[in-house]
Amino acid sequence: MGAFREIEDLFSEADTGRTAHLLLHREVPPAEVVYKAVNSPFGKMVLGQTTDGLCWSAFVDDESRGTGELVQAFPGTSITNGGGIWIRRAERIVSDPLFSRDSLCLLVKGSQFRLGVWRQLLDTPFGAITSYGRIGGRLGDVNASRVVGAAVG
Repeated sequence: MGAFREIEDLFSEADTGRTAHLLLHREVPPAEVVYKAVNSPFGKMVLGQTTDGLCWSAFVDDESRGTGELVQAFPGTSITNGGGIWIRRAERIVSDPLFSRDSLCLLVKGSQFRLGVWRQLLDTPFGAITSYGRIGGRLGDVNASRVVGAAVG
């Protein structure tokens, strides 16, 4: 998997009809990131991918500013405008989350705690309600709601 390693499968086909894989980014940057600015029901987004999966997602008012942040996030990496399979899948999921059956590989970088928060979010069934405190409790600290909120973004 190149500069990434698989952590675990986070969805099962039986539960959602979709499969998501969470991949932990190593400190070695990818050789290339391809990005595309897309319109979504939530506003304009810049999506980035490597050959291994989706590595960047940001809501932007200004595409050039959004791509500038992408360049800063991946120093020494070739950044090119284009598209690819992971971007197309992400576009379909964002544009029609109730009916899309696409799967994604998400390439993430974060502490073990943040990865735990993201796993909890992905394990929350579609349409279910949870709280930062409940997620913190599942991770072993019911008083961690602010830290969970920071991990959510």
